[in-house]
Amino acid sequence: MTNDIVERLQEVVAAGDEAAAREFVMQHLHEFSDEDRRAIIVSLATEALSRDAEEIDGLLSLQENGVKTVHALEKIQEKIDDKRRLLDIKESI
Repeated sequence: MTNDIVERLQEVVAAGDEAAAREFVMQHLHEFSDEDRRAIIVSLATEALSRDAEEIDGLLSLQENGVKTVHALEKIQEKIDDKRRLLDIKESI
């Protein structure tokens, strides 16, 4: 039975359709041996963690860029405020 399920999975994988292979594994997970089932679960969990890590890295990059932009805008605002103060001083003289 176990060899049969592995052979069927290999056929699905050979077709090159990753989504179909995932679907097959999820539908037939209980048919795999304990060892194969553990390997499949570890592989899926590792992939999910990698994907999450990439998303987190992307979010951190966005946050860093956002902070840099805010700091740049603050500096621009300071320069504008300084120029306004100078203009106010010149007008008052």
